[in-house]
Amino acid sequence: MTSMKKVVVVLMLMASITFGMFAEPQITHEEHKEQKIVSMRKPALDYKVPAGWHVVAITAIDGEIVIVLEKN
Repeated sequence: MTSMKKVVVVLMLMASITFGMFAEPQITHEEHKEQKIVSMRKPALDYKVPAGWHVVAITAIDGEIVIVLEKN
């Protein structure tokens, strides 16, 4: 390995070690919230999200639209 490559490798290692020393761990804690799963066929695509709920995910499974709602 040439000396320039060695210098670059050493600098990269030093940067990663320094970042690891000073980086704060990201601890996430999500409460378990009440969820609803709404499944509907194509003609019934006119669905209104109830007050106090929000959409978490929307997907299509076997020709049905599936919406996952979570309580605020």
